[in-house]
Amino acid sequence: TFDHASGRWSQPVKVGSGTVNHGGPALTCYSRGYLHIIFGPHGDVPFQHCRSARPNDATEWLELDAFGHHPTYPSAVCDEGDNLLLLYRGGLKRGHPCKLIYQQRSRDGVWSQPRALAEAPADWKGYTHYHASIAAAANQTLHVAYNIYYHGAAKHAGHMMSRNRGKTWELADGSPLDLPVGVESDAFFARTDEAFKVTNIVCDSRGFPWISLADARSKAGPTVYHHNGKAWSSFCPAKLTSPKIRLDELGFQGSLTIDSQDRIYVALTLGTPVVGGIKGDVILLHSADRGRRFRTLEVFPPDARLPHAGLSLERPTGPNVVDAPWLLFSTGEKGPDCFGKGIFHKVRAVQFRASPA
Repeated sequence: TFDHASGRWSQPVKVGSGTVNHGGPALTCYSRGYLHIIFGPHGDVPFQHCRSARPNDATEWLELDAFGHHPTYPSAVCDEGDNLLLLYRGGLKRGHPCKLIYQQRSRDGVWSQPRALAEAPADWKGYTHYHASIAAAANQTLHVAYNIYYHGAAKHAGHMMSRNRGKTWELADGSPLDLPVGVESDAFFARTDEAFKVTNIVCDSRGFPWISLADARSKAGPTVYHHNGKAWSSFCPAKLTSPKIRLDELGFQGSLTIDSQDRIYVALTLGTPVVGGIKGDVILLHSADRGRRFRTLEVFPPDARLPHAGLSLERPTGPNVVDAPWLLFSTGEKGPDCFGKGIFHKVRAVQFRASPA
């Protein structure tokens, strides 16, 4: 926990353990300050779910009921009504192909039935992944971005939104959707011949979605897709910078956010791709004009020894408003297996005290 008054971090508090290192957590906060963390499985057991014992205090946690259908990779937010909204990869039985699953927990503590939002083609029976991200906009709409990874690559990126906390879903223009969607659906705004991944979604002050796509193998560089209520548009922020950035040096790690004034931030790695991340710089691209021009700011000096990965920019969602975002990322080698014994990363937190001029 970071104390803004003292400018210091607390000692770490252990909440629990996952089954393997694929059991990473989703952490979010109610408007009243209660923290919720969902973590643990890699498709083998239900999610573990814990809540802080006191508001704005992470020193003691209460264990809540386990839930979820063969789940992995949670993405969670809390909306204005203190509803806990969750995406994850899962299915009715263990193994692949998995589906993209949505569940919500109302303020009174009852989880909805799991609902599949997206799935791989019917003739595909192998490994699937969705790289999904969820956001709750200030106008109380719920937005989901995802790709469908199957047959060794993700080449379809999709979006859907809900105006009633997941009871019904529609396209960004309001057209209704039949669920679960497949790769032939109109829910996919990007279809390419090169592999990519959805890194995250964020909504601006008007409730419109902005989605970041990137991959180390793509010649197009990181791409931001935006919907203005009528149509999708896209741009590569790295091509709009001053000074220019060499696209062949960009890594696939990245994160996108928008502050309370609709200024855009894109965090990227710049350097040599290796197993486990990028050896080089972590940089921040900043736009004060909704993506027409970007400034390049160095976040972390070059490091030739260890790769950087896991970039995550603080996002506005539900009761949380971002004026100057935090950036988190880790530095360290990739482990040899799913258990990562003897592997330790440094997690770095960078606070932007004010928006750049």
